[in-house]
Amino acid sequence: MEMGDYAAAGPLFQRALKIWDAIGRDDRDTAGLLNNLALSYTSQGNYEAAESLLQRALKINEATEETAGPNTAAALNNIALLYLGKEDWATAAEYFERALRIYDESPGVDIKHTAVCLTNLARAYTRQRKYTAAEPLLQRSLKMHETALEPGHPNIGHAVSALAQFYFMKQDYDQARSLRERALGIFEASLGNEHPITATELCNQGSTYFRLGKPDEALNLVGSSLAIHFAILERTASVQTEQQQILMARKASECLDWWLIISADANSPVPQTWRHVVAWKGQTATRQLQLRQALRDDPQYAQLRQATQAWSSLTLNPPLSTVQKNRDDWQRRRTELAKEVGGLEQDLSRKYAEFRNNLERQHVSPEDIQAALRKQKNPTVLIDLLEYRGSEPRIAAFVVRGDREIVRVELGSAKRVSDLVDRWRESLSIGRGRESRQAAQELRQTLWEPLSLHLADAAIVLISPDGQVCRFPWGALPGTKPESYLLEERAIAMIPTPQLLPAILADRPRVPHKGDLALLVGDVDFDAPPAVAKNDQESQGNGQLSGLDPPVKKLDGTRREIMEIAALHKKLVGKADSTSMLTGAQATEMALNELAPAATYLHVATHGYFQATSPRQGMEQPSQDNPQFHVRSALLLAGVNKPRPWSVADGNWTAQEVGTLDLSKAELVVLSACDTGVGTVVGGEGVLGLQRSFHGAGARTCIASLWKVDDNATQELMTEFYRNLWEKKLPKLEALRQAQLKMLHEYDPKHAPNRGTEVELAPLHSGRPDSNTAVRNLIAASGLSLVVFALWLIVRIIKRGERWAKRTAAALALALAMSPFTAAPATRLFERVFPPAALPVAFDSKPSADSPQEPGPSPYYWAAFVLSGDWR
Repeated sequence: MEMGDYAAAGPLFQRALKIWDAIGRDDRDTAGLLNNLALSYTSQGNYEAAESLLQRALKINEATEETAGPNTAAALNNIALLYLGKEDWATAAEYFERALRIYDESPGVDIKHTAVCLTNLARAYTRQRKYTAAEPLLQRSLKMHETALEPGHPNIGHAVSALAQFYFMKQDYDQARSLRERALGIFEASLGNEHPITATELCNQGSTYFRLGKPDEALNLVGSSLAIHFAILERTASVQTEQQQILMARKASECLDWWLIISADANSPVPQTWRHVVAWKGQTATRQLQLRQALRDDPQYAQLRQATQAWSSLTLNPPLSTVQKNRDDWQRRRTELAKEVGGLEQDLSRKYAEFRNNLERQHVSPEDIQAALRKQKNPTVLIDLLEYRGSEPRIAAFVVRGDREIVRVELGSAKRVSDLVDRWRESLSIGRGRESRQAAQELRQTLWEPLSLHLADAAIVLISPDGQVCRFPWGALPGTKPESYLLEERAIAMIPTPQLLPAILADRPRVPHKGDLALLVGDVDFDAPPAVAKNDQESQGNGQLSGLDPPVKKLDGTRREIMEIAALHKKLVGKADSTSMLTGAQATEMALNELAPAATYLHVATHGYFQATSPRQGMEQPSQDNPQFHVRSALLLAGVNKPRPWSVADGNWTAQEVGTLDLSKAELVVLSACDTGVGTVVGGEGVLGLQRSFHGAGARTCIASLWKVDDNATQELMTEFYRNLWEKKLPKLEALRQAQLKMLHEYDPKHAPNRGTEVELAPLHSGRPDSNTAVRNLIAASGLSLVVFALWLIVRIIKRGERWAKRTAAALALALAMSPFTAAPATRLFERVFPPAALPVAFDSKPSADSPQEPGPSPYYWAAFVLSGDWR
């Protein structure tokens, strides 16, 4: 830990904790171990994993101290540090204040502990701009540290650094610079030049020089800081899961933000600026792809695939049973599988590090990318976008060509772009053509027009997106002429990360040839009997699963779609046995997992979904033991409406499961479903979802959608696309573009069902019965009681024998007889009062498009599908 190798320290702490838990230790030493493990997580940006450990340590210390003492105060201090890292300054201050009160009131407390708590509380006050409260604490803390510690101790450096930050926030930059020079000297002498704390202080010093009007000195300092951080991320990746790598890179990204801020004002050469961006952006995605390619034949990789499938299925299908034991069993097994997945990922990362060390490690440079672009037959331009935080989140674009210098273009506020994308999607979904065109025009003015000045004769534009620009298709922007679209002027493809571009272009474009295997999936029977997998693990009495509410419906258009594509493939490309179709009850996860690795073309026509659920709605934040980034996106397959308890074949083919496959033979994957191109947006890593997982599994090109697509329109678009690809021999991007142009100019929209699920999918809640189910059960029980009461009343009335009584009995009998015919209207009334969307709590995505109600060439019908990867 003291060496700053937090990722390596974490597994050692885990092993020690496991041993102590096995022998039942729950004492102060255990609390100390919990604190150390939590601090290793916090240092990597993994706050959610740290919090439960720190809360447990706090409970142990409170139980072992008769009155709150130093150990309890230390636990409170560490919890506060977690909130400081999460930038929740107010909550952090509350915990620090509680800890400081205990230190001040406890006799014999080591002065060093009190001093550290004072420093931390002052940091929280400074961030809240409570300068009057912060300054005396900082001065007192520094004096206490200098009194209690040897000169040059790292804790003195932390106290000095906190005081420097105080003056920086107050814009007294001369004072801040002097103090930061002192802090940096202490850290370099005591921790070394390659420690993450030293790297952070270098960045702090650089930001101070920048505010003093010395951008060149600032850029040198921040550049050095970036190099150290990147080396640390590369080194620690060998013992981290993909999730841990993403979280740690995100924590260190503030240094990259300062690099972009300062370089914009320092007149720094753009290639030098972009060099760090290239190295940083998409580093985890690139690393994971290389790992899978290197180790796909390793036996542990097969184990990872099985454990991932089991964990994903459990996560998506918690039991609805109210029996606590069933829910506890579910949570226990899920936690065990999460740890198994994490452990296997870490083992494979170590093996990959050894494999990589035997090769010459080469990082892709701006010169490599320019050289690859220069060799293209058609003029090709790369636009690399990155969101960064200045006074507000902003978007920088780097325009890269093989025949010109790299250009940097500032595109302004990221929030404004996000708001415009929301407006465009919302107006598109309800068919408000005027509002949609206005929002699109503003997007063009904000994004495209500043870039178009540098595109000149470019026939192909490659975009590597970041942040909210991932959520709309660039081809749907207005064109130069009135009532035209950019699609009519340019061919535009997405590139997951610039680092992959030279590798993509290193191979010659592949043309379809006889014998290419096409695997087509469609006409899925979502109500098929549940499939049985070899590694299913049943739980007796597990009860009904949450599943989908209401169940998804069959998509009639998908049958026509895959039949026409199959006929084209057999006629133009395939041999007699080179076209396979999975339909009906055969379109299962198991079948796809078995057959997809051999396919050259994989086409999946079904329902799809993306679920952007927030923690308050029942889904935990991604953490060390909770790798949920990749279960929020899925394709729905056979049996999804009737999942079996604890079965790995639940009908949800999640992005996480896809990512463990070997799809290196896949030249093209088409996800003809809804929301397959959206996912969790992570700054610097793009979109974590199905598209990324297919690329990570080795697929060369992926076509996916950005909203809920129309069933009939999609069928026509896809048939035309494959005709262009196989019959006309067009490159993949041009085949898609020509199909979209035909839809734009010729498609006459009918009010057909869309391929959207049209339901609120709620598979990611905590395992409690949802409110809709509870209300339905209550109504059913009440209805049965009323029927019994009515029958009893009829009998009593008839026994009275009076005319009015007989008429009343007849009316009641008629009402009971008619109840089956009135059930459906009553159900519809119930759905209007309590719509399914109102009660489940696990769905909170950005606006998606439904079929517009006005005719015309709406982008809704042709623009949803975007191509990423090899466009040739």
